[in-house]
Amino acid sequence: MPEVMAARLEDLKPEALVQGLVGREAVRVASRFGIYAGAEETQLELIRRHEMNGDLDRDVAVLFHNLRQSGNAATHRLEGEHSTALNCLKVDWQLSLCFHSTFGDSAYCSGQFQPPSPPEKQSSADDALNEELQALKLEYEQAQAKEHELTQALKNQTQELNESLGLQKEWESLAEESEAEVEK
Repeated sequence: MPEVMAARLEDLKPEALVQGLVGREAVRVASRFGIYAGAEETQLELIRRHEMNGDLDRDVAVLFHNLRQSGNAATHRLEGEHSTALNCLKVDWQLSLCFHSTFGDSAYCSGQFQPPSPPEKQSSADDALNEELQALKLEYEQAQAKEHELTQALKNQTQELNESLGLQKEWESLAEESEAEVEK
């Protein structure tokens, strides 16, 4: 099974798959222990709950946490490299074997890990996409800086307006007091 899984991953970018692999393993373990709470429970909550219940050894929980964190970095922040993803796939493969030997056939011998093919050299289309991605990241950073600048300017203007309103009330109060003294 792990060899087939690795072969199917050959054409895919592994960085984006790590989180799904972790989630699949965590759900399978939770189901086996009868403590699967449903899709609304996050992977972090599920792993912590397994650990607190004593269902996961501390070292295994650390492996799950590392996989989860690498998957989050790849999925949400577009961070990671092929080598990191490959290491994560190896760890996931090892966890799958442990799961299979614990809950399936303890005599199963899978053979060696079969890694997906290394990524091919980038094509000009990949280069163009990377350039576009970098340009979009720069544009995003510039927009964030502009937003920060505008937010600060708005805060300053709000403070100035509040100070002006305070002075206006003070002058109105003095004017009312002067008028009251004149009328006396």
